Amino acid sequence: MKSVAARLAETGAGAVDGEPKARLGRLIRKQLAFVWRLLRRIGLNESEVDAAAREVFSAVAQRIADIRPSNERAFLFSTVLHVAARVRRQRGAQASLGEHAPALEELDPAGQAREILAALLEQMPLELRVVFVLSEIEQLPLADLAEIIGIPLGTVTTRLAQAQGDFATHLESDSERSQSLLAAARAERASPALLATVLAAAGVPVTAEDRAPERVASRALGADLEPTVITTRRRSPFMLAASWIALGWIVGLVLASALWAMRD
Repeated sequence: MKSVAARLAETGAGAVDGEPKARLGRLIRKQLAFVWRLLRRIGLNESEVDAAAREVFSAVAQRIADIRPSNERAFLFSTVLHVAARVRRQRGAQASLGEHAPALEELDPAGQAREILAALLEQMPLELRVVFVLSEIEQLPLADLAEIIGIPLGTVTTRLAQAQGDFATHLESDSERSQSLLAAARAERASPALLATVLAAAGVPVTAEDRAPERVASRALGADLEPTVITTRRRSPFMLAASWIALGWIVGLVLASALWAMRD
């Protein structure tokens, strides 16, 4: 990560002009959704993620002329990890995920599902978490994961199996509950207004189309596929109570693990 940080500081955004700037604009419009969701799934909350996405692409702007087209997503991945790690350090070691999470009763079912998933992912080591997120949520082929992360395919397979096993200790992988958590994460979208602010921060001219909320939502922020609908049908009191008991068990396990780690 130190080498990544050093490379990001070598040049300024003013070096981006002409064809590199046009390429940067295409890259932002194509990959903003991927970067935003990855930042969310590796631990940034809603108050942090937009600024982090702007920082990622401002860093890319500094190096766009040096990034090979075939290496764009790998560079984005490394930069996301660097930015996310810095944000989490600044947040403070004492600030747990639960301290920043909104009250569950204030969220819709999809929001509750994402908070539960975040609590589960927080327990995974980062090297397992990123493989799980890229495979199970972003649904990328394993060969693409190996290329993006920069590790052998066999290592990707091993880490994914470990991550899936870790996840299955809390929820059965093929259960309706686990699938609803993953579906909620896949459906999450950044604000349509984010595209224009990221382009501007990277020094790329913003067009009228970039500012059009409807087009931004469907084209630029990755909603070209219909998002999975999270049903909101009314549940019986028994099912609601069971859900809250399960949630309390999960959150309690997360807090107990954190306290045990602090004691060690």
